[in-house]
Amino acid sequence: MRRTLLLLGFCLLLALPARAALNRWSSAGPAAGGPIVALAFDPSAPGTVYAGTYGGVFRSEDHGATWTSASFGLAAFQVSHLEVDPLHPGTVYAITQRGFQKSQDGGRNWQVPVDLRVTAFAMSRPSPQNLLAADGDQIYLSFDAGASWDPGPVLPGEEQVTILEIDPQAPANVYAGTHQGLFRSTDGGASFAPLTRPGTGFLDGLAIDPANPQILYAATFDGVFKSTDRGLTWARAGQELAGKFIFEVAVDPTAPANLLAVGTQVYRSTDGGASWTPVFDRVLSNHTAAFDPSSPSTWLLGTQEGVYRSTNQGASWLSSNTGLFASLVRKLAVDPHRPGVLYAALHGAGTLHKSADAGASWSRLSLSAVRALARPEDAVPPLRRHGPGDPPQPGWREHLGPDQLRRDHGQRDRRRSEDPLDPVSGELRRGAQERRRRHLLERDRAATGGFLAVSAGDRPERATDRVCR
Repeated sequence: MRRTLLLLGFCLLLALPARAALNRWSSAGPAAGGPIVALAFDPSAPGTVYAGTYGGVFRSEDHGATWTSASFGLAAFQVSHLEVDPLHPGTVYAITQRGFQKSQDGGRNWQVPVDLRVTAFAMSRPSPQNLLAADGDQIYLSFDAGASWDPGPVLPGEEQVTILEIDPQAPANVYAGTHQGLFRSTDGGASFAPLTRPGTGFLDGLAIDPANPQILYAATFDGVFKSTDRGLTWARAGQELAGKFIFEVAVDPTAPANLLAVGTQVYRSTDGGASWTPVFDRVLSNHTAAFDPSSPSTWLLGTQEGVYRSTNQGASWLSSNTGLFASLVRKLAVDPHRPGVLYAALHGAGTLHKSADAGASWSRLSLSAVRALARPEDAVPPLRRHGPGDPPQPGWREHLGPDQLRRDHGQRDRRRSEDPLDPVSGELRRGAQERRRRHLLERDRAATGGFLAVSAGDRPERATDRVCR
C-alpha cells in the first residue's frame, strides 16, 4: 500500500508541471492593429488614452504612440463603447457583448459585469456617477457609478436605442436616438419626447459642442446635419458630404469649430461644419476619431486596420499600433504538404498573411501571391468567388472571401447567398453575429507537435508545449 501511494505521488508530481504547461501561450501574429471601435482620452491624466477593440481594451500613456493590453477581467473581448471618468483618474467604463463593466485602475482589472445587453451608453460629465444605458428600447439609469440600475422609460417604436448623449453643461438634457429617429429628455432621462429627424438618411451618431451645447451634429448616411437649438431644427452641414455615409462626428474639445466626420473616408471642418475637406488618403471602414485634449495637434483615428495618429492636426497620418494586437482573424489555414506553413486571413482590409515558421513571423501577401494558393498541385488556376450558378470544381481550392478562407475539397464550392458582411460598414450583419464567436482549432503536428487555436477577435495563439490528443 505504501509503495502504491509513493508511486501515485511521484506520478502526480510529474503530471503537475505538464498540466501547468498546457496553459502557457505566446502571441503568434500575424500583425499589429485590428478593428478599433472606440477611443477615449482621460482628461485627468494627460497623454492617457484607451482603445476599444474586437480584442479587448488597450491603454496608451504616450498620446497613442504605443499601447499595452488593459483587459484583465473583461468578460468578453469585443468592446463597443468606452467612457472615462473625468473626475476620478483611472476609472473607465467599457461596454462588451456581456454587458457593462468598470475598472478603477486604468483597465488593469475589471469588475464583474452587469448583465445588461447594452446597445448605447452615456456618462454625465459634471456628475460622472450618473450613467445611462439602453438595452434595446429600454433606458436604464444609475446614480451610483453603476453599482445599481433603475429601469427608466421605454422609447416608442420597435427600434433599439443606439445613441445616448448627455449635455456636458446641463445634464438634465439627454438625447436618445435610434437609426430612424431622435428623442430628447429635459429631466435627466426620466422621460423623452421626439425631436425632428435630422435629414432622411440612416442616423448613426450624435455629437454635442462642449462649449455651446445648443449645437448638435448628427452623423447620417446622407452626410452631416447641424442643429443650433438643441435638436428642434436641423440643416445640412456642408454640401461636400451630401450622400456620403458618415458614422461619427468628433468635436475638438479645445477648439469646437474643428470637426472630424468619420466614414469610409475622413473629412475635416474648421468652421463648424460649413465646409469640409478630406484629411485621410486611405479608403477604409473607419469607426471613430478622438482629439487629444492635452495635445491639440494630436488626433487619433480608429479604423478597421488599427489606430492612425496625426501630430500635425491631420496634415499627415501614420499607423500607430505598437503593442496593440487585436487583429480579427477570419480563418487560419495550415498547409498540409509543407509543415509549419500557415495562412491567416484578417477581417477589415481583407488581407492575407503567411508564416513559414509555425507562426513565429508573418508576412503580408500581395494579390499575385494570394492567387498562387489555388491548389497543392503544380497547376495553379486563379482564385475566384463562386456564385449560386457556378459549376462544381474538381479537387480543392482555397477561397478567400469577405467571410471566410476555406479548403472545400470540391464539396462546397458555393458561398452563402447572403454575404454576412455589410457592404458599407464592413461589419457583420446582425444575423451573423453568433458565427463570429465560433472558435477554430487547426492542428499542425509536424511543425509544433501541438495545436494552433484562433478565436475571432483575437490574434492566433501558439502553444509552446506539446499537447497530446
